[in-house]
Amino acid sequence: MWLYKLGRSFRYAGRGFAHVLRRERNLRIHLTAVFYVSWAGILGRLGGAEWALLWICFAMVIGAELFNTAIETLGNAVTREKNETVGKAKDVAAGAVLVCAVGSVGAAAGIFGCTGAWKTVLRSLGSSTPLSVIAIATVPAAILFIRGRGTWK
Repeated sequence: MWLYKLGRSFRYAGRGFAHVLRRERNLRIHLTAVFYVSWAGILGRLGGAEWALLWICFAMVIGAELFNTAIETLGNAVTREKNETVGKAKDVAAGAVLVCAVGSVGAAAGIFGCTGAWKTVLRSLGSSTPLSVIAIATVPAAILFIRGRGTWK
């Protein structure tokens, strides 16, 4: 019985994530950034500690975006009319996402800068290694993903 309940809670969580993925362009932007920063981490040969910090940043930003969408959804359920208090709550939630995203960019810049990984990434992108070619070739798909065309809308 407990295993069934656990599975059901994971299913609900997955359904919630899928809902936000379809609805929120900003989540798709964040996930695209996760993809490219991870790709740069592979090209830059980051170590375990650097990966751990990056994954904490990824989770923090994605989690903040999910909370932001939850607050917006609740605010819309309370009233569809202009409401100053609901508007402030939505703005604060969006501000929290911004703080997490800016902090993550700073952390990534520090990680890539201090380890010298930027140099390795730039050298790799300048060559025609399979990893760099694949990274560049994925840009059109990333743009379509962010725009939400096809099955995402």
